[in-house]
Parts: sequence; structure tokens; C-alpha cells
Amino acid sequence: MQKSLDEFISLTKQKKMLMADLKSINEELDIVGRAVTDEFIDSGTQHISKDGMTVYLTCTMSCKAKEAGCYPAIAASLLEEGYGDMVTVSHGKLKSLLREMDEQDRPLPRAVVELMDVDRIASVACRKS
Repeated sequence: MQKSLDEFISLTKQKKMLMADLKSINEELDIVGRAVTDEFIDSGTQHISKDGMTVYLTCTMSCKAKEAGCYPAIAASLLEEGYGDMVTVSHGKLKSLLREMDEQDRPLPRAVVELMDVDRIASVACRKS
């Protein structure tokens, strides 16, 4: 038992050190990632392949009600504008539909524009080439 207990303690300590290192790396990666994102946007770059990795620009959409409790007003307005199918969907599905409309350069429903905060967040991501 002593050997396995010692190994367990050693591995636990190693894990805590690695998690601390990972937290520090993630914080640094966030800072550098924002700088690279700005450089991609400023230069009009969509992707770059380097050292067996592809770094690419991506955009996510965030949407939330401007005020708590205004979902009934959003739902009523969406129904009024002919978007009844969007009323019964989950938040994730609504976000997906709004992202699709945005990508197709279709105007967002008035209810969304007036009653929700919709943000487009650009960032870079990396994958193996």
C-alpha cells in the first residue's frame, strides 16, 4: 500500500503543477491570440499555414436579452414578424439561426435588434494542417 500511496501523492502533486502551468499558458495564449486576431483582421488574412499548423480567423455570435424577463416581448415580436419557428427553439438554436441569417447578410428580426444584445466576436483558432 505504501508504494501506491506514494505514487498517488506524487502524481497528484505533478498534476497540480501541470494544471498551474496550463492555466498560465492559457492566460498568455489569450493575450497573444487577441494580438494575432487583430493582425489577421487588419491585414484581411483568413488563414495561414505554418509549422504543420493552420491558424484561421473565426467568428462567434453571442446573443442575450438586454433586460431580464423580456423573453415574452421577444417572442411576441418574433411571432408578429413571421418568425414563429424561432419562438419555440432553444437559446442555442436561436443563436445558430441568427448566425446563419448574419452569414447570409439577411437582416436580423426587429425584436432581436431592439430587445437583444448581439455581439460578433472574432478570434483565431489553430488546427493541425
